[in-house]
Amino acid sequence: MYVEGLVESSDTEPLVTPDGFHQILEHVVDRAEAVLSGQDYEPPRDADAEVAGEIRLPTNEYGSGWITVDTASVDFTPGVATVISECQPFIAPVFDLVAATPHSVRAWRHISPLSSLAGQYVVVLPDVDSASALFATLNSAAFSPCAAAYNAVQSGSGEFLPSFFDQPAVEPPYGAVGDELVYRHHPYMWTDGGGQVHEETVLDAAVRVGRALVFIGTVDTLDGEQVVSEDQFHDILTRAVDRATATLA
Repeated sequence: MYVEGLVESSDTEPLVTPDGFHQILEHVVDRAEAVLSGQDYEPPRDADAEVAGEIRLPTNEYGSGWITVDTASVDFTPGVATVISECQPFIAPVFDLVAATPHSVRAWRHISPLSSLAGQYVVVLPDVDSASALFATLNSAAFSPCAAAYNAVQSGSGEFLPSFFDQPAVEPPYGAVGDELVYRHHPYMWTDGGGQVHEETVLDAAVRVGRALVFIGTVDTLDGEQVVSEDQFHDILTRAVDRATATLA
């Protein structure tokens, strides 16, 4: 396996610190050694991996009427990004970086309507500077075309990025939470297995809490029926931020 490296800075903005890159390099070497020896690679259950798992909200802290489901339908998958021209500048500083960094995902389905799906994705970086730099890159205008193309390619599988980075940000109705916040509220259309088209409005938040990035979203309305209000989503988001703050303390 050949590792060229990561972009430390772009237009003078830091993307990853030397310490952060060293930790990523260790994971890459461990993966290479496992593959070359014919073994299955399992990411190390280090302290940060445990932290990422602990930051996720349990079912009873997400909201009433939601159940946890076993799914990993959101991720930053380097193998997908490598075939997308719009994502080429971001292979190393985003996709390879997240793949080699402790992260964790949890998803919920609403009992009625059962088709409503919500999720939370947590990435724990080595330090605040690395987390802030990745947060800025993901929510930048430059990354938006990559996000749109990635989700279009994945529309058949439903395995999308953890946040709608291609959608415009709006002002959060109840003010900012966490250290950095990008809030989105937008329409989304999808077709079920029977060919019926459904219209949703989605509430979506990307938030940085210290050295952790938390992406969490929900369904506001589905086919005109409200599932989760902005009031309720603000409560969910606040609980997620409070849990991340307490876990990182």
